[in-house]
Amino acid sequence: MKFKKLMTSLLVGTLAIGVVGCSNNKSENKGNSMTDGKTLKVVSAYGGQEEIFKKFTKDTGVKVEFIDMSSGEVLSRIKAENGKPIADLWFGGGADSFIAAKEADLLQPYISKESKNIPKEYKDKEGYWTGVSLVTVGFMVNNEIIKEKGLDIPRNWDDLTNEKLKSEVMIADPSISGTNYAMVSGLIQTWGEYKAWKYFENLNRNISFFAKEDQNQQIKFKLVNLG
Repeated sequence: MKFKKLMTSLLVGTLAIGVVGCSNNKSENKGNSMTDGKTLKVVSAYGGQEEIFKKFTKDTGVKVEFIDMSSGEVLSRIKAENGKPIADLWFGGGADSFIAAKEADLLQPYISKESKNIPKEYKDKEGYWTGVSLVTVGFMVNNEIIKEKGLDIPRNWDDLTNEKLKSEVMIADPSISGTNYAMVSGLIQTWGEYKAWKYFENLNRNISFFAKEDQNQQIKFKLVNLG
């Protein structure tokens, strides 16, 4: 089974996917997939992917091995792999990372027949990436800690800059996390650069640390258990 055939099955079978093939030289790597037709290796920045991959395997007989990775880190790794990607497909993640990957000539185009159902503003016209969902970005509150420390529950973005929340706020590193990059970009577009960057300066005072994945971790793919 050819690589493009695999991508067709995955797109049609799930109807909720943003998948591209990874390559930094399309002319040299055209048709040269890592998959043997029986197992597909995927880097994934998408929730609930195990159920999607199980359905894909049930429909096609092709097994899926995957590793969870934020879209910013996926982009960094593809750049560093110099045309020898660790995976066959990049599943999900922020559109900004896919746009950057296309501009860096790291992706192979593919247009599924199902993409006609997706509005043009949510996909690349040349088929380098296709959007699958609109994500609402927000924040969560640990009610037990709020109660224990006698703090008021933050209700909006401005509340997070309250000096009483000093060292109580934690976010993922926007340079790695596609979701948090989208949050930063969204607030800049909504408020304008001056107000947004002033806000981030104030918010930074309350952030205890920026969470990030260990970039030196050994890459280990997980085989989806169909049992």
